[in-house]
Amino acid sequence: MSKDKLFDTSKSFWSVHSGFKSISPFKEYNKKKDSSRVMWAIALIYDYESDLFNAPLMDRIDIVETDFLDEVGFFDNNRELTDPLIKKYSYLQRTSEMRYLEVWNKKVDEIVDVIKEEKMTLENIKDFTAILLKVDDLLDQRDKISTRMAKRREKEGDSALIGGGILSLMEEGKI
Repeated sequence: MSKDKLFDTSKSFWSVHSGFKSISPFKEYNKKKDSSRVMWAIALIYDYESDLFNAPLMDRIDIVETDFLDEVGFFDNNRELTDPLIKKYSYLQRTSEMRYLEVWNKKVDEIVDVIKEEKMTLENIKDFTAILLKVDDLLDQRDKISTRMAKRREKEGDSALIGGGILSLMEEGKI
């Protein structure tokens, strides 16, 4: 399925991703009012294929709460509901490579946050330079991981599934 179809928020999440309806905790949740809207919000924030994914997590949450849900603080105010959904959604769509990339992204964001808080002085400029060069190495490594994943997705095309699975020849209509 193309990325445009995977994230067509004008459609019901449950019709686009009907397989989720048979998996807990989604099977208990999918008949509730606004469940499709909440699941789209989760997909926009946590799915690796989302256009928002390259932004830091807190920024993605802010964007979705403000611009899509029109309810700032939604995820903080509804943790009991959303946490199990987020945990399972994230688990189901991640390959080991994606989990590895997520760790890299989090660590780079943590380093950047530390650097932003510190004031540069003549005394610590050498330390900052060394840190920035190491961050550059981390970014290069992250880019290698991302490039490898993109090449694999390009090679697999529409036969790639969320979670890293591949369509069978029958599902692709080749037999």
